[in-house]
Amino acid sequence: MSEPTDLDRLNAAADAPGEPHLYARHQRMGKRSARERVNALLDPDTFAEHQRYRADTDGPAGDGVVTGFGKIGSVRVAVIAHDPAYDRGSVGPVGAQKIASLLTEAEA
Repeated sequence: MSEPTDLDRLNAAADAPGEPHLYARHQRMGKRSARERVNALLDPDTFAEHQRYRADTDGPAGDGVVTGFGKIGSVRVAVIAHDPAYDRGSVGPVGAQKIASLLTEAEA
């Protein structure tokens, strides 16, 4: 098997649901990560993530916020989901920029 590429590592970091101990606690309470909630909400295979790899220099990819576009029925929707397992669901500067950028694109 080949070594993971930089893209593989970026994808793994972006898919990680926040801080592991907090994610485990949320799972025990029956809660889902932001990405799991988005996937449950939207029609299968319609989600296109917006600024997936955007991160602060010392923070995780996405800054604890999943943003993007998908479909519910035949309607295209913009989606914003906060990950409660990342810094208790707070929004940092990168997360705020992702949200503002998504809303700007949705208005276009």
